[in-house]
Amino acid sequence: MVNHVLLCLKCRERGHNVDHCPADSWARELDWFFSPARRRIGLGTIWSGTEQAICPRCESLDLIRFFETQPPWETQSEFTDKFDEKKDFIRNLGQTGSIQFWADCSVCCCLFAITPQPSSVDQKIFLIPDWTISRVSGELGVVTMDSPEKRQYTTCLLSVLKPSSLSLATRILAHRGDALCVLEKDLESQHTLGGRQIDSRNINVNLILNWVEACTKRHDGSCLPVPTKELEEIRLIEIETRRVVRYPGPDYEYVALSYVWGGLTQDNYKLGDTLKKLPRTLEDALLFTGKLGKKYIWIDSVCIDQSDEQDKANQIDKMWSIYRGAWLTIIALSGSSADAGFSRFSREEYHPQLTCNIKGKTLVSLMPTLSQQIWVSPWGSRAWTLQEGLLSPRCLYVSDHQIYFDCSSMQCCESLDDSGSWAHRLTPASNPTEEGFVTWMLRQAGAGALRIPLDWPSRRLEHWGEKLNLYSYRNMTYAGDAVKAFAGVLQRLGTIYPKGFFWGLPVDDFDWALTWRPQVPPTRRKGFPTWSWAGWKGPLFYGQPIDVNKTRQIPTDLKIGACKTGQIEQIFASKGDCITGKNGVGIIILNDPIHKAAQLEPQDPEFRLDNYPAAEKDGYLFITAICLHFTPNFSSPRTGTYAAGQNETFLFKIKDVHCFIRIFSTDRYIPGEWTGTHWAIDQKKQQEVGTFILLARDHVEGFILHQLMLVNIQGSIAERATILELLVPLDKLEILEEFEPRKRRVVLV
Repeated sequence: MVNHVLLCLKCRERGHNVDHCPADSWARELDWFFSPARRRIGLGTIWSGTEQAICPRCESLDLIRFFETQPPWETQSEFTDKFDEKKDFIRNLGQTGSIQFWADCSVCCCLFAITPQPSSVDQKIFLIPDWTISRVSGELGVVTMDSPEKRQYTTCLLSVLKPSSLSLATRILAHRGDALCVLEKDLESQHTLGGRQIDSRNINVNLILNWVEACTKRHDGSCLPVPTKELEEIRLIEIETRRVVRYPGPDYEYVALSYVWGGLTQDNYKLGDTLKKLPRTLEDALLFTGKLGKKYIWIDSVCIDQSDEQDKANQIDKMWSIYRGAWLTIIALSGSSADAGFSRFSREEYHPQLTCNIKGKTLVSLMPTLSQQIWVSPWGSRAWTLQEGLLSPRCLYVSDHQIYFDCSSMQCCESLDDSGSWAHRLTPASNPTEEGFVTWMLRQAGAGALRIPLDWPSRRLEHWGEKLNLYSYRNMTYAGDAVKAFAGVLQRLGTIYPKGFFWGLPVDDFDWALTWRPQVPPTRRKGFPTWSWAGWKGPLFYGQPIDVNKTRQIPTDLKIGACKTGQIEQIFASKGDCITGKNGVGIIILNDPIHKAAQLEPQDPEFRLDNYPAAEKDGYLFITAICLHFTPNFSSPRTGTYAAGQNETFLFKIKDVHCFIRIFSTDRYIPGEWTGTHWAIDQKKQQEVGTFILLARDHVEGFILHQLMLVNIQGSIAERATILELLVPLDKLEILEEFEPRKRRVVLV
């Protein structure tokens, strides 16, 4: 080869490598796949001939044999665990500071393009094989390649940096970026789910219609639109006349649009109005709907009278019905405003598909996964859009890379040919178990992007918590919308939470729901009580028992009331003193000070509602619970460090008995005994005794785990401060006497 031109992994420009790069800083690891530089450089799109130059290093990799070899792992969890054990299946390309990629080698260009952005010269680049089903199964890692049919899936090639600059499992990181795969037509006959060539100029409408048809014919009712009576009160846009019309009835299918407004001011429309020229995303959605053969579309800014506050409130209450009733919801992933338009419609920016040829076989790139697209997209950052994706039985995501189809049972994308895929052809009749079809499909085809398997009510706390976790990362313009923007999801979850929700927390699992905790130092959101997640801005974790099917394996003595219609009503109660053993048999816990304290009446005065005039409006909780009183000891962290944002376990002794405290170091002031300086510590109050409300108990490996809420008591009311986990040996529970457990009445605001 002549005129070698190097490609640089640091600045992603031509002419040098990392060792000679003039750039001062490194980009974030996964930003490369969405960057203008990646789109601009045109790697892998210039190779149109079958005879392509390949450098000696790439020849030696023998990638075709690599693609013909089945990955050695059966589960995605093994993907991480066996990374260092499977040397024969993994190619080590070398360190980022010294490796050379040549612009005149087609394979170099593709490998360069699928490699994430390094953060140092010392990282190593590994090429790893995995099943292509992992590209559309989501990030839960529940698919097991345990049958001959599943092992017919083809292999894709991933590029991974080690060590990574991101604290995520390798199986997740590897599938967030790009990948290479052999075209379906070049696969051996027994293989399936190979690559598909994407038309970078046009969207394949027939492919979309085939996806919807397959979903309609093969899946159960969870994938089908549900026309409810509430739809009689909505308005739609008639595509042909561009008029705002009444919903014509359940015999007429409509498309819904989900997009980011982006601060753009739009015209207001009423029933009967004819549309003027709309922002580009909306115009493209009308054109797209017509191409799909549908006559009606619902778009919030047009079909809701934005000048009428009452109409807005009424329609927001119907969001569940609107998106649930849509034949298909088109989601504009990549646009940052309503005027961005769709790629391959009015939007000119797009990321071309990589391609190269090796020994007569064509390789194509698979593009970033839908999960990663959602994570980095403008759409994925907005609070209101989450419920639009969650509530829709069928979603079509339009990105600058490709389109993705995600229904309640499967996920598809343009770059993978699913026509022969075993999992994509399954029906309810294929299910050999008694569980619901959607739950069973999770193990066959994965969880997709935003699926809620509501046929698994025993795991309802997990369903609520996972969606709350996704929602907590998103932003909203108005803080007062914190619960409103999640209301549609709560309506959907109402099918497994019959008692509903109170300030965003499920009433049936109110004790565990109160144990949410932030992942980073949170910001107070006014207008909501401190005990509700809605009162805080920032990503959070949800609390759950060790066994989600046994929410109250050890019931606590806990009663929670709230003010409704001028009086205190009990909304939650849990009482008991036994641990459930095998076969559901109760085991009495001996020498338990918590149980002893539960037998006594609290010495605090009875709740008097007239002392709390704002109780109903501001969501006060009237709690009768066992409280512990102690000064936490954080002087012995198990890892030797304790940084903000870290989940840490601390060892301490009570009467020579080893106990543990677990905590996230991101909440507000925490009293305790510390070593060194801590970001949240007030040295003057270092020895202050804290009051902890016992919310829940669990049994884990010979310990009783106590979920405790630290509260700051100010006069007759208390505010939530943080959540701690206290672990005490099961056979040494009598030491809890040192924490002065007693039943108390607390008003939590």
